[in-house]
Amino acid sequence: MEKMYGQFAEYFDELFAYKDYPKEARFIEWAVTKKRSKGNNLLDIGCGSGTHLNLLRKRYNIFGIDKSSQMIKIARQKVKGGKFFVKDMKTFSLNHRFDTIICMFSAINYNLNYSELESSLKRMRDHLNSGGVLIFDLYNNTDTYKPDTVRVRTLRKKNLDLAVISQPKVTGTEYKIGYIYLAKRDGKTELFIDDHVRGIFEVSKVYALMKRLGFKTKIYGDYSSRAWRKGKSSMPLFVGIKQVHR
Repeated sequence: MEKMYGQFAEYFDELFAYKDYPKEARFIEWAVTKKRSKGNNLLDIGCGSGTHLNLLRKRYNIFGIDKSSQMIKIARQKVKGGKFFVKDMKTFSLNHRFDTIICMFSAINYNLNYSELESSLKRMRDHLNSGGVLIFDLYNNTDTYKPDTVRVRTLRKKNLDLAVISQPKVTGTEYKIGYIYLAKRDGKTELFIDDHVRGIFEVSKVYALMKRLGFKTKIYGDYSSRAWRKGKSSMPLFVGIKQVHR
């Protein structure tokens, strides 16, 4: 996905305009009320172009990290007053502690196996104040996964025609996606091929991992206050409270 987060970063929001960011932001605001810490600092891990944070910035002290410097550049322009850093969730360390940490739009799936996932969750836990809340979606999970057919997204701008063709394949805990980008920009046609790998996990195993790391966790379905139920909900959302005495 380096092409998407690099060469075509400025078009990211338009390619994913189908996402209901306001609904997701409302869920985050609701989930934040579950925390027991009293502060108002919020960190978005894998913040991308900052769209979630732009919707949340009036209610929280905003921080964001992303591995892509191009995406961070866009986020800084979009979200006034936010503090942004180019960092990887697997290795990040900040001189701040937070009351809320979010990791949305399947960003948690950039951990490729349970060992990486545990390491990243530990870092998130260690950056939370006691009683703080960790919120993340688990888009790629074995409970709701269905073999995908070829997907095509298109974008037409004044100086760009872009088609993105993708098809995923699951192998073990890896969710592999092959991307083909066909771009006509300023009269020049280019073809790019990009392989992208994310992790895919079992909901129950992630829940057990959260418990082992000291979170009191509930799983909600489809950005609602209803409990996630296998076979009844599509998107599981984890809301974990860091236990005060840990």
